Amino acid sequence: MRKMIQLFSCVVGGCLLLIAELSAQDYLPIVKENAEWTVLKIKGRTQPDPNLSISYDSSYVRTWIEGDTVIAGAQFKKVFHREFSPGPNVPVYQGAIREADQVVTWIPAVGENVGRLDTLYNFNVEVGDTIARYYHMGSFYDYVGKVDSITLQDGIKRKCIDIYRGPNNQQGPANTWIEGVGEIRFGLIYPFCSAFNPRCSDQFLCYKESENLVFESFPSACNLYEGKPNTFLPLPTKNVEWSVLVRFSDNFLGPIYTTDHYRTLGDTIIQNKIFTKLYRSTGKSFNIDSAKYVGAYINELSYVFFIGKGKFIPRLLYDFNAPIGWVSTTLNCNPNNDKCIFYHLVSKDTVMYNDQVRRTRFNFEVMKRGESGFIERYPYSWIEGLGSTLGILPDPYIYSFSPIGYPVIQKDLLCFKQNDTLIYTHPDFYKGNCYMDILDDVETLDDPNVVTVYPNPVVDKLFIQHDLNLSKNTSSIVLIDVIGRVVLQKMLDAALVELDVSTIAPGIYFVQIFSKEERVRLSKKIIKAN
Repeated sequence: MRKMIQLFSCVVGGCLLLIAELSAQDYLPIVKENAEWTVLKIKGRTQPDPNLSISYDSSYVRTWIEGDTVIAGAQFKKVFHREFSPGPNVPVYQGAIREADQVVTWIPAVGENVGRLDTLYNFNVEVGDTIARYYHMGSFYDYVGKVDSITLQDGIKRKCIDIYRGPNNQQGPANTWIEGVGEIRFGLIYPFCSAFNPRCSDQFLCYKESENLVFESFPSACNLYEGKPNTFLPLPTKNVEWSVLVRFSDNFLGPIYTTDHYRTLGDTIIQNKIFTKLYRSTGKSFNIDSAKYVGAYINELSYVFFIGKGKFIPRLLYDFNAPIGWVSTTLNCNPNNDKCIFYHLVSKDTVMYNDQVRRTRFNFEVMKRGESGFIERYPYSWIEGLGSTLGILPDPYIYSFSPIGYPVIQKDLLCFKQNDTLIYTHPDFYKGNCYMDILDDVETLDDPNVVTVYPNPVVDKLFIQHDLNLSKNTSSIVLIDVIGRVVLQKMLDAALVELDVSTIAPGIYFVQIFSKEERVRLSKKIIKAN
């Protein structure tokens, strides 16, 4: 049977003297000076830019503990914060905090609960204990789902308490307390949350003690808000375009090519900082009428941060100060996870392209544990002031390692332009154009009449009649849309093959025939009508 941990609230004066002054010697306290919590403060949701699916009126706040105060005869520490947003940015007294016997209590000086004593943390809880602090609509409480330990950036092992939302089961904790740090969603002080409180969207970014980093919610989270000048060749933000070659293939089909074009189009204000907006279109050239907003990026220090469409937490794209030997991973990574991808910085050198600008190149080896346990590897590079050899978005997982029977997606930077000047071209794939058409590299038959595709346009049933000497077990017909996605696939097992296209959307498609043995490939365009 669960016990109730009463994280109490009461009027100041009646409860304070009941707090014991005992504390465990091996316990790491939260309440201490020379510590600093940085939080992204969400004030409310706005829609300043129609291309952003959601954006936020936000700023970041630094909170610290400084000085003493006495309330109702008990010693407390004073809490201040400074909000970095347009305005004076002066320190503001927030309230008083106290810690005893692994319990942290708090009296706010601002907000709707001014003067009320609340318990923020109780590190004496056990698995199954119900937390009265998280009370939901008069029906249920959250509970302690797990008590464990965690080692943060400073190498110190700390108690970690995961709090689950009761009574419903869920995949992960709703809140997590870390000994000596606080709550990983909100930092030191978390708000009383409700559906109408925008502060409940706040994001704890990082925590430092005496300027030493202890915790950060994503790589280089603190650095994004330092506001120091750039010391590296930044990514350009005006009149710049990346053309990225996308190849779809599997163990049977030959490669199918498309080209994505990324272009910068103006700025946007996110979290009181100026980000460069990034758009993408697919085809032979960038088409502003069909382009879709992807996200926005910003140069800070030697870092480049990106915030995707519909997101409000930036992620690190590049660290152009990373040392040789630096290793990073994809999210939720562990050594036994076959989806885990490691990328390892093995060397640095310098390169010059058409503009004769000397750039530092960071050379990585990307590794993934394959289906049979062996390690698959491939190289790619970051290039200062340009991006990466995968394009502007260099996520290693976009270079997919897939099991047999599943398509592999590979991306390579084909061209990089600034002010309509071609600066970079891929050494292997560039053939004089910054695109590769869906029909490129398709072999043609001496007699194209050996394959007939009808009717064209087609409404529901498409027929492919052929006189090809192909193996029934290794030949295939696929229907591909204009951006290279396989819509239908069927074995070429007869001289007349029928495809049911009644459920696919109207538009232009390509019928392609593949033979693994003879490498015969044919592509014909069809129109799907209503």
